[in-house]
Amino acid sequence: FNWVLRVSNIGAAAVGRDIIITPAVAAVAPATVPTYSTVSLPSKNVVNVDSVTTYNAAYGATTTSAYFGSGQAAYVRAVVSDPFGSFDITSARLALSTPSGTLTNLLAGTVSVAAASPTVTGVGTSFTTQLVVGDVIAIGGAYYTVSAIASNTSLTLASNVATAGTGLSVNKPVTMTMVADSGTSTMKGLKGQ
Repeated sequence: FNWVLRVSNIGAAAVGRDIIITPAVAAVAPATVPTYSTVSLPSKNVVNVDSVTTYNAAYGATTTSAYFGSGQAAYVRAVVSDPFGSFDITSARLALSTPSGTLTNLLAGTVSVAAASPTVTGVGTSFTTQLVVGDVIAIGGAYYTVSAIASNTSLTLASNVATAGTGLSVNKPVTMTMVADSGTSTMKGLKGQ
């Protein structure tokens, strides 16, 4: 049995309405075991980066700039959208690099990690001064949250590392908190940490 469910959502007045689907008990043998109708509406998580612009002042500023001098603050504003609403757009991670591609927010030293372990062992690292519990770090392209810092060369992650490695660099991504632009489902990255 095939059927088509067409939902028309035209205009701003129709935004935010609920769709209610009520299953009906079907008559099947044996009659004592009910079988319910189901509807599966698969969707993709579609978060789109609409634009990324640099400004010379905090949010609200309208003067953009493509170039910034040494020591000059740059305010990055990213406009992202999701056709299903803004509730699943919460944050973004930003890795800054030089024109040659070198990451600018690399931590001192290198680390070793064992697969299926949350322990990170550093060489030449400064965990106690460069990190705090709750920071997100990138090791080997994967992101982890710091749950404890024992010393400058030892820390614990909130989850196990997937792949073992030695001599790895640690990057501390800049986290952008996403704040809604009033009256729309568009989110704008406004605040860096």
